[in-house]
This record gives sequence, structure tokens and C-alpha cells, in this order.
Amino acid sequence: LQTVLMINSYALGCSEEYFRGWTEFRPERWLQRGSIHPFSHVPFGIGKRMCVGRRMAELQLHLALCWV
Repeated sequence: LQTVLMINSYALGCSEEYFRGWTEFRPERWLQRGSIHPFSHVPFGIGKRMCVGRRMAELQLHLALCWV
């Protein structure tokens, strides 16, 4: 028996508990240190079960930005 455990990032992002006014476009909310729970956004997971492709995804993003 294998159990797959997934974190629903969309549901966390829509939670008023972590993001007040989540339907509003307010980019400044990400600039305030300590105002957001540290585990409210974990797209690659945490700890031993972290995504093995994280570094590759980050490098691809950097490469894509270089071509813009």
C-alpha cells in the first residue's frame, strides 16, 4: 500500500488565515518580512520529501529570464 500525500498550494493561497484579502492584487504583501506564515507557500515541498527537480526548475527560470 502506497499513500500519496500532496499539498494543495491553491487552497493555501486562498486561505484568509494566511493571506488577508487574497482576491486583491497587492504585490507589496510579499515585501513585508514576517507578515506571511513561512509555510503558507511551499511549491517544492519541505525536508526529506522535497522535489528533486527544484534546482532544475530554478535554473530553467533563470535561463528563460536571460532570453527576455
